[in-house]
Amino acid sequence: MAKTKISEFSTNPANNTDINGINIAEGCAPSGINNAIRQLMSDLKEFQTGAAGDDLTVGGALSVNGNATIGDASTDTLTISGVTVAIPNGLKFDTDAFVIDAENNRIGINTSTPLVVLHLTATDAIKIPVGTTAQRPDASFTASISGTTMTVTGTPVGTLAVGQIINGEGVTAGTAITALGTGTGAAGTYTVSVSQTVASTAMTSSQVGYIRYNSDLGRFEGFSGTAWGSLGGGATGGGADQVFMENDQVVTANYSITSGKNAVSAGDITINSGVTVTVPSGSRWVIV
Repeated sequence: MAKTKISEFSTNPANNTDINGINIAEGCAPSGINNAIRQLMSDLKEFQTGAAGDDLTVGGALSVNGNATIGDASTDTLTISGVTVAIPNGLKFDTDAFVIDAENNRIGINTSTPLVVLHLTATDAIKIPVGTTAQRPDASFTASISGTTMTVTGTPVGTLAVGQIINGEGVTAGTAITALGTGTGAAGTYTVSVSQTVASTAMTSSQVGYIRYNSDLGRFEGFSGTAWGSLGGGATGGGADQVFMENDQVVTANYSITSGKNAVSAGDITINSGVTVTVPSGSRWVIV
């Protein structure tokens, strides 16, 4: 069968006996070599322009000097199998629609000069996650702590991860997961940031700085390290009034008042069975 394009050539020289039907086998006429060289030049040009339709596999590193165009239609797909992409000089998509500032490790949306880690320039809005209280990115589990090792038993609800803050009765405020042990999100051991002894009890974990909209409560909320709380807040009322400060009437999850702080709630307040509110020494919780 005649070899009509480069992809049909063989890596075994003995198998390359023709170029597009031109005989270049042992003992061929000298004129065949001349014609074969001309045909090979044509094949190489078709390969260079893409007219041959051949795929190209590069076994080593590929360097391109000058501009490069990948794909010629909106249906083309670019696949990157590597897990790391180096962009030493930064990257801009559609001028400044999406900008990577490699020098300062910043990302800009609609700005070519991001001033912080994520800089958005627009006049409309951003869309943040919306979900119910049960859909918060928390983990609820039973665990004990001995020294800096936390042992999680049973089947947690949600996934534990490095960086999460642990809350629970007797757990030192600000305790965080710093490393995985035998646990990789579920039951097992984890290293925590503060050495302590805590008997097996119900605990929760979440990441400081989470922001979302709670569709159950109808408000924006964020996780402070000890609890989820309303963002913005302040008094509300009819029209432009700012008269009423509202709070829930039932405590449904363990909570520790921040050491050195006081708290106030409008009562009556019900604390559900098995739930603990911890008031540190020197702090007060006033219910009016």
